[in-house]
Amino acid sequence: MREATENGSRRTDPSPPAEKILAGGSPGIPHWCLVLLGFGFTPLLATFFFNLWKQPEYQFFPQALAAAGFLAWDRLREVPRGMLRGKPAPAAVLLLLSLTMLALAVLVWSPWLAIVASLPAGIAVLWLIGGGQLLRNAAPAMVMVLTIIPPPLGLDLRLGLFLRELATILSSRTLDLLGVIHSVSGNVIELPGQKLLVEEACSGINSVLFVTAFCLFYLFWRRRPLWCFLICLPASLAFVVMGNVVRISLGASLRYYKGIDLLTGWKHETESIILVALYVLLVVSLESLFPRSKTGDRKALPPAAGLSSPLNFPVWFKAACAVFAALGVLSTFQVWEKSNEGIQPLRAADSRLADGAVFSLPGRIGDWSRSETGPPTVNKIETLGLSSAIWNFQRPGMQAVIAFDYPIWRYHDVEGCYSNNGWTVERKEIFVPKTGAPPRFQMEMKKDPGIRGTLWFATINEKGEWVDQATVKHDFISRIGLFEGPQETTYRVQLLLAGDKAPDAAAIEAMTQLFEEASDILSRQMLQQIRK
Repeated sequence: MREATENGSRRTDPSPPAEKILAGGSPGIPHWCLVLLGFGFTPLLATFFFNLWKQPEYQFFPQALAAAGFLAWDRLREVPRGMLRGKPAPAAVLLLLSLTMLALAVLVWSPWLAIVASLPAGIAVLWLIGGGQLLRNAAPAMVMVLTIIPPPLGLDLRLGLFLRELATILSSRTLDLLGVIHSVSGNVIELPGQKLLVEEACSGINSVLFVTAFCLFYLFWRRRPLWCFLICLPASLAFVVMGNVVRISLGASLRYYKGIDLLTGWKHETESIILVALYVLLVVSLESLFPRSKTGDRKALPPAAGLSSPLNFPVWFKAACAVFAALGVLSTFQVWEKSNEGIQPLRAADSRLADGAVFSLPGRIGDWSRSETGPPTVNKIETLGLSSAIWNFQRPGMQAVIAFDYPIWRYHDVEGCYSNNGWTVERKEIFVPKTGAPPRFQMEMKKDPGIRGTLWFATINEKGEWVDQATVKHDFISRIGLFEGPQETTYRVQLLLAGDKAPDAAAIEAMTQLFEEASDILSRQMLQQIRK
């Protein structure tokens, strides 16, 4: 107990109230409550990690989780055994928020939303056990968990696209300095007689996420202050960008001058491993340049204090754990139900299109005639490597390409595909005809040197329902979910018209006729070949 002298008299300050002190060596929460709480998240989190493993850029998540566990063990060893519990009100708010998010995640089957919902639940439990002191010590581990949660709205995909564009531009300028004759079209570097596609692996998105996670772990482990993070994290990003520029430039130069290929096969994979090891060494070396501070020293473990047995927790907490468990039962049933339907619960739906399905368009559609000779290569339509049927049509002064792509998981926006291949999208909008024709997205694009493109595309599902604004809103939900269970398989019609100028009103009318009639023919053929 503490002693104080006041007005010449001696008094003794009381110890903290017994009901707020955590028992030494006891979690303070009944184990069965934690089991019920954890079970509520288990089915969706299992789905999340299963799907996360399919994403190459996030396959470091087992190491990140192990790092989070190590940081939690390292920091929690130093927590005093006599901890003041947090007030129940903030924990109740956090649990209510988590419960609401988990219920929504079960409703729309969103594993991403489920792992986000697990964060406020974990914070609430830590707060109830040890208040702010325990939360501060557990914060580094929670930050490590955040590194494996993809951001919403496809922001990681946008980062990947940005890194590819940056790597391509910087590599092109480096090749200019090295005297390598080349040209750049989107994310493609064209050498004489060959093309090099700057893919995700070369752009650095895989390395950026891993190196960022490692940098966070190392700085947390070394007990570095905030200013070190503000220096090391941007520096680690710069290391990866420059490393990949060197990889691309060196590979292109060796192929140009010596005919040596370092950008494919086992050589490419070996380069990746060497570069990642180099990034790690650079981060460690950079951190070692900063002086150590006393705030980074590990604290000695204080003597145990407190009660000898856990205290009773509020009834509402136990009831909330039971509700979480009920949601776990419901999501488990959803997985079982989808399995019984013959659908793999963690994979996209398969197409019900009959084997050997064939699609065809007539020789003439209005004043358009089908041509066996395709238009210039600039009119190449992007199909993502899917099964596609492609037709060339022409009329006086115009050449167009129509493609029917299938099968596609849900709705897919082709804007990124064209952006990756040299097109700049100037305008994009959705158009819903009043005639009952399929709603379509319209994109106005340009491409060097002086090429204009007009792209129309529409999507239909296996029920014969065309994508419209409502489906776009539904896709927004899917992007929040990011990794979802199986959804409907869709099919896409594209029409691309490219030339040296934008189409006039007469050309737009001709395109409308061609697109609507081709969409009607192809959708009917698709529905006729769908297995019932």
